[in-house]
Amino acid sequence: PSLDLQLAQLSTGGVVVQAGGTPSQFSLSMADPSYARKLERSLTDLEQPEVLETACQGQLVLVHDGSSWCRALVTQVKKNSVALENVDTGGKLSVVKAALYQVPSKVASLHSLSVSCCLAGITAGSNWDETALQDWTRMVEGKTLVLRKVFDSEEGLVELALREDGPTVASC
Repeated sequence: PSLDLQLAQLSTGGVVVQAGGTPSQFSLSMADPSYARKLERSLTDLEQPEVLETACQGQLVLVHDGSSWCRALVTQVKKNSVALENVDTGGKLSVVKAALYQVPSKVASLHSLSVSCCLAGITAGSNWDETALQDWTRMVEGKTLVLRKVFDSEEGLVELALREDGPTVASC
C-alpha cells in the first residue's frame, strides 16, 4: 500500500521531499525514521525470495542492488529490461528482467515510505526553467516540512509549509 497521506499529515515528525523532483511532481516521505527502520528489518530478515519469470506494468517487485533489497513498482516493460520506481524513495531505476524477485506478503503489506505528490495550485506536468528548479531545491532540500493539507489523496495534491504557522511552500 502507498504512504497514507492522512497519516503523514498527523505525524509530528513532519515530511521530507526527496531529491530530484519539481513542484508539479515530487516524492514525499515521512521524516520519522521509525517507519524506515521497520521496513529495513523486514528486508534484512528476508530469505532468498523467488525469482519472477515475468513482470507487468504496475506490479510490485523486489530488486537487490548488491548490498540491500528495495521494493519497486514496474512502470514500463521492455524487451529485456524493466523501468522501476522505488516505492520507498521515489527514485527511478532500470534493471534486466532476470533481476526481479517476488515480494513476500509480509514485506508487501508494509506501507510505502514515499508517495508521488504535486503542490496544490501547481499545474501537473508544468515545464520548469533552471531558476525555478534551483529555487524549489533551495526551499525543500534537507528540510523537514509540515504537510499542512491533503487536497486529494489519490492525486497526491498537497499543501506544504516550512513550519506549522509559516507560509506555504508555493507562496514562498
